[in-house]
Amino acid sequence: MLFNSFEFALFFPIVTLFYFMLRGMPRIYWLLAASFVFYSVFIPAYSLILAVVILIDYAAGLLLASTESPRWRRVFLGLSLVSNLGILCAFKYFNFANGNLAALLHWLKIDYSPWVLAWTLPVGLSFHTFPVDGVHGRSL
Repeated sequence: MLFNSFEFALFFPIVTLFYFMLRGMPRIYWLLAASFVFYSVFIPAYSLILAVVILIDYAAGLLLASTESPRWRRVFLGLSLVSNLGILCAFKYFNFANGNLAALLHWLKIDYSPWVLAWTLPVGLSFHTFPVDGVHGRSL
């Protein structure tokens, strides 16, 4: 669903109307559900990737809040960072790195036929991985 599509012209007023009709926590759940629907329209399978990343970060946040040990806090933060950056790098740089590896091995006269993953970067994954403060436009 593109911002300049007829579907979005219907979707946005409905979401906004219900947002202002609801109060308290149901507002947050409504926006979460509407955001998930909006995201899922592009490539539905990518919503699972976003859900996994969100669950990893949520679990890491709960674990960070529940432990006092600096060592375990670093471990939980590290696991969250590795998973976020790993997923982002896999989608963004795998084909690039694999192509460069193939060129290097060809130059070294080593037979290697690279396989290319036919995927596009999920919309919004970079924004989830590197959040930006919308007021000041700088990374948090």
